[in-house]
Amino acid sequence: MDWSHSNPANLIGNIAMNANPGIARSQNFVIDYTRTHSATTIFTGRVGVTRVKSIRDPLSTGFDQTTLGLPKVIQTAGVIAFPKYNTTQNISLGAGGYAVIHRFEDVYQASGSVTKILGAHSIKTGAEYRKLHENYFQPNLPQGGFTFSRNQTALNPIVSSSSQGDGLASALLGWGSNGAVTIDYPTCQSSGYFGTFVNDDWRVTRKLTVNVGLRYDFDIPRTDRFNRLNWFDISAPSPIRDQVKSVYPNLNGVMKFVDDSNKSPFDGDYNNVQPRVGFAYALNNKTAIRAAYGLFYTTSRHTIKGEVGSAFGLVDSSVQWSRDRNFTQFATFDNPWPVGLTYPPGRNPLAFLGLDAGANFRKDDNPQYQMWNFSIQREVPGHGVFELNYVGTKGTHLYFGTGDILSDLNVLDPVYWPIGQDALSKQVPNPFFGVITDPRSILSAKTVTLDRLLRHFPQYSGSVGGYRATPNIGNSFYHALQMKYEKRFSHGLSMLAHYTISKMISDSDVAGTDVDWITGGSSLQDLKNLRNERSLSVFDVPQRLVISFDYLIPVGRQRAFGKGMNRVLDGVIGGWELSSIITASSRTPLAITQSDNNLWQGDQRPNLIGDPSMPGPVKNKLNNYFNVKAFEEVGPDVLGSTPRTLPSYRGPSIVNEDVTLSKNFNITEKKHLQLRLEAYSVTNTPQWGNPNTSFGSTSFGQITTAGGARQLQIAAKFYY
Repeated sequence: MDWSHSNPANLIGNIAMNANPGIARSQNFVIDYTRTHSATTIFTGRVGVTRVKSIRDPLSTGFDQTTLGLPKVIQTAGVIAFPKYNTTQNISLGAGGYAVIHRFEDVYQASGSVTKILGAHSIKTGAEYRKLHENYFQPNLPQGGFTFSRNQTALNPIVSSSSQGDGLASALLGWGSNGAVTIDYPTCQSSGYFGTFVNDDWRVTRKLTVNVGLRYDFDIPRTDRFNRLNWFDISAPSPIRDQVKSVYPNLNGVMKFVDDSNKSPFDGDYNNVQPRVGFAYALNNKTAIRAAYGLFYTTSRHTIKGEVGSAFGLVDSSVQWSRDRNFTQFATFDNPWPVGLTYPPGRNPLAFLGLDAGANFRKDDNPQYQMWNFSIQREVPGHGVFELNYVGTKGTHLYFGTGDILSDLNVLDPVYWPIGQDALSKQVPNPFFGVITDPRSILSAKTVTLDRLLRHFPQYSGSVGGYRATPNIGNSFYHALQMKYEKRFSHGLSMLAHYTISKMISDSDVAGTDVDWITGGSSLQDLKNLRNERSLSVFDVPQRLVISFDYLIPVGRQRAFGKGMNRVLDGVIGGWELSSIITASSRTPLAITQSDNNLWQGDQRPNLIGDPSMPGPVKNKLNNYFNVKAFEEVGPDVLGSTPRTLPSYRGPSIVNEDVTLSKNFNITEKKHLQLRLEAYSVTNTPQWGNPNTSFGSTSFGQITTAGGARQLQIAAKFYY
């Protein structure tokens, strides 16, 4: 529903509802107000409310897990559904993680701006405020989940091998590699945003215009209505320091909690001043030069998110299949939690002591991007415009992935790796025995493996982290030369062509902390040396050409040739229109990993000992796309020399052309029928997939997928 009122001011309102058949339904209410105070002053204001409701439950909801032989305790989380079940041989059953979604999100927004003309200056200033509320429930595995790998049935259970063991055999033994059930509670959280700006478009001369602007904004960190948020203080003394001071005199790390005087577990980043400057200069009536620079900040990860603090929810009760790195079995499939589940402990500084601990960092900086460009635009004969652009971007304080080793503060420092996995896996006297008494913790036993006592926070037996504990220390650089030609419609032809030469270097390849699972990326091998991770980005595409055109074939009664042909002949061969999109592009660089990953943490890579490139067309090297002998396996706890992505060898290039031939048949003045003949990949050129890049796999270096098969279709559209 819309309404409007004007003179002397203009008021516009809108109410919209989305009857989306999917899981998300939205409602929207907006009022826009514009008032012209004078010939040189204009005010605009806007208020709005948006609500999104999303509901999703597993298709197996109602399935009783106990019919599989699992204990009834698995239903503690309140979701009765078939558990997730998979093996390393890709046998997968049940709904995956985070399948349940119950989400209600409200966004309240108010903004306003004033534009003032002062001589040659057009000055605009304004501000915006947003308040976000979210009630959210999306636990990981409330129905339970189990994974079975090769290790439990391999000759050596602590060394991964692609030639030993079998995940299905491990499942039949009831001995898994991972497993958990999640206990979580709905959230009731809010956060805010405020931004203000001023911008001056200054027409210095008839040929020169300068733009200068300044923006300042910040995110207001999230809070919970019931104060169910916590953070991990890495510098505060542990509550049990005095009890183990003979071994750990400086034991730090404690869970802390918000209260009415300190509502958020995060410190905001309030230093986001963003200058922008640019100019446009007309050399003559056919040539223009433009340049600009700007500093930008992206959204903080401290805004609303669908989880409470780890002390109050989102607790995974992991299955301890073994307490000695798979030498002997502890838990079984029919009794996955012999010492009980892990429940959210609430406001207790001893929360998760001896277990995994979810952690937030109070402080980190918003990701920053510096962007600059320089362009020349020239009008050329034939109703055309040519542009030459240079574009550069520098990213700082970028996020890493949610599953990266940087998200765990309690990993084993690589300085201890030379001790060797056998020695680090040996049982030694446990200094926490008698201090940590939770039977669910391996630290409650008299002995424990040596590696556990060498962690940054040895009082926690598992990880201490989460994606908000990942320091945003990633960097990226992007440089591109862009060429564009546009032929405006004339003589029946219009055309647009883009050609880009670019290079992107990074040590972090994640688009954002909430979408890295969509975009993918590459993981770290050495968390202590990010310089070794600096390489071509997994998104780097050095060359890309795209050409599109639309051509009215000049044959027919209304065209240049055949004006005298009869209507029947014109209906067959006259009035046709040809359009096409042609794409030619490089592929992204290859990221080589080692399938037998024998690092304590991180993704191990093999050694690079030769040139991986192979000559010849792709079709002649499908079974050996690159030189597999250029790589060699590295042993346990050794960092391979292969870079994160290969600097000089990529996946197969892409060449594709789509063509459409169409014709309109006029029936009346307002009605016509359109016939379309469409061909996708008209040349039938194979679009080869990337090769297998997992060193040690039997298909390493092989291309086993391809697309690009020609597809033809005929369509008719009736317009009225």
